[in-house]
Amino acid sequence: NALFGNLPAQAWLWEVALVGLYSGMRANEICSLEWSDVRKSEGVWYFDITESKSEAGVRKVPVHSRLAWLLKRRPSKAEGQIWPDLKPGGKDGKHSHYYSKRFTAWRRSCGITDPRKVFHSLRKNAVQCLERARVQQSDAAQIVGHEREGVTYDTYSPLGLTMKQRRDVVEKIKYPGFRAAKFQGKYQAHAVRA
Repeated sequence: NALFGNLPAQAWLWEVALVGLYSGMRANEICSLEWSDVRKSEGVWYFDITESKSEAGVRKVPVHSRLAWLLKRRPSKAEGQIWPDLKPGGKDGKHSHYYSKRFTAWRRSCGITDPRKVFHSLRKNAVQCLERARVQQSDAAQIVGHEREGVTYDTYSPLGLTMKQRRDVVEKIKYPGFRAAKFQGKYQAHAVRA
């Protein structure tokens, strides 16, 4: 609440963090998203992660209902980067390079100074929600991009969960008592309960 209740000057700073909170995706996976990576299958909108730090990281992550605001912004001609201000940088040329620096400054300005509270903490929060909802580890792994346990699933069920089943898993990411400001239009904030 301390972080998301404070709107930074740049909408993308807040938006990327909220996507992380409700998807468990890595910062660079989110920062690199293009509109063409937001697709629909089985009636379910999802993020198509085609590049990641591991083979298991290449996956389809349904768009959580709390991220519906992003779908409303999706252009009819799905082209270009979702957050075009996030240019590649650093030695690795990652889109999250500049974002990570700005995120650190933003969280500190919100009074969150614990060096262990980083963007990756949002990913941990999502995984914790899934565990507390008693989601099977193999199902959660397909959302957050980890290897599924055991050779049986990887060998005999290489396609994994259906898109609707994945959506049901993602919707188990819930934060009781969470409140956030929300950018709307030309970044005019209004309150939203998430």
